[in-house]
Amino acid sequence: MSAGAARKPPSTALVLIGAIGGPLVFVGLFVWLMNGFAAYEALASGFVREVAAGRYEAAYGRMASPYRASVPLERFRASLSHNAWFRGATSVDINRTGSNSGGTSTSGTMQRPGGAVGVRFHFVEEGDVERITNVVIGGASAVPSPAEAP
Repeated sequence: MSAGAARKPPSTALVLIGAIGGPLVFVGLFVWLMNGFAAYEALASGFVREVAAGRYEAAYGRMASPYRASVPLERFRASLSHNAWFRGATSVDINRTGSNSGGTSTSGTMQRPGGAVGVRFHFVEEGDVERITNVVIGGASAVPSPAEAP
């Protein structure tokens, strides 16, 4: 190409592909990420609603089997029945996930009558189902620790 030669403008097809394809890729990526959060939000929201309603057995059933083997239902129930963080909790909004050794950690906010509070849930996959291993609210563990003696 000589210094004086004009550049050929991009074809209309390429411009259309870029104009339509770019946003579609972005939307697809956004939907994919939100769907990844949706499963964790559903599990976490169900857990906090069950605890708020006093359905401790149902909430306990969402915990991982090693957790349930280490923390008896009665201890779980006694601890959560006195935990004010869960009173009136309605949902969890997840805004970040990350992998850790053998599981997934999520961060977000738990919606409650007194306002939203920061929450982290830790999950592990058991078969084809995600189960909870720990819940941290306001920087402190909100469920009894298996490491603590009863």
